[in-house]
Amino acid sequence: MALKVRRMDNIKAVLLDIDNTLLDFGVCARESMKAAFADYGLTYSDNIETIFHKINDALWRKVERGEFDKEDVYKVRWNMVFEKAGMETLYDGFAFDKCFRIHITECAYPVEGANDLLEYLSGKYTLYAASNASYDQQMKRLEAADMLGYFKDFFISERIGAPKPQKEFFEGCMKELGDTKKDEVVMIGDSLNADIKGARKFGLKYIWFNYRRGKVPPEMEDKPTVYRLSEIKEIL
Repeated sequence: MALKVRRMDNIKAVLLDIDNTLLDFGVCARESMKAAFADYGLTYSDNIETIFHKINDALWRKVERGEFDKEDVYKVRWNMVFEKAGMETLYDGFAFDKCFRIHITECAYPVEGANDLLEYLSGKYTLYAASNASYDQQMKRLEAADMLGYFKDFFISERIGAPKPQKEFFEGCMKELGDTKKDEVVMIGDSLNADIKGARKFGLKYIWFNYRRGKVPPEMEDKPTVYRLSEIKEIL
């Protein structure tokens, strides 16, 4: 159940992360890996998925710290995966990444309760997507999931000019929100660093979607946290 916190009043705008908040990136990545491996005539194994997520998560943390941009991720991650799996002499990881991303773009598995939440929130607030992934990719996936029409605008890092959690990302969002004040905006996302710490440091309200049911760090105790998207209705 959601932590028992006071309902948020005076909210006008909701920023919603996409991957692992609205769309299940884990499922999409798995299915896209299988499809790309089939394209290359390779035998897929669950070990590849484990290696990929460990490397991919680490690289995206570098993006969040401003040490990488997403194009750097695309250039190196599958080379690193193949090297870890002992396949580095056989395949071009950068070319494989392009194939993988084509399949990702075509893949949209909603997180449980995502469409229902969007229907609920859109009746009360103005919604904006907020993501570090590629603009074209996210737009196509949201459209495939029948979510595109819920949003007034799409705050994607490549268009904002900086990724979450950097303050420049949230500054760019606020600029587009016009007269809306910081305390009238709430960020909803699964990433403690990119979504929650970024929003908190910038002065926005926030709700952490702890879908992995991971350990709650001390700084998040008694803070708005949900384990199911439906629980957000208790707060907003």
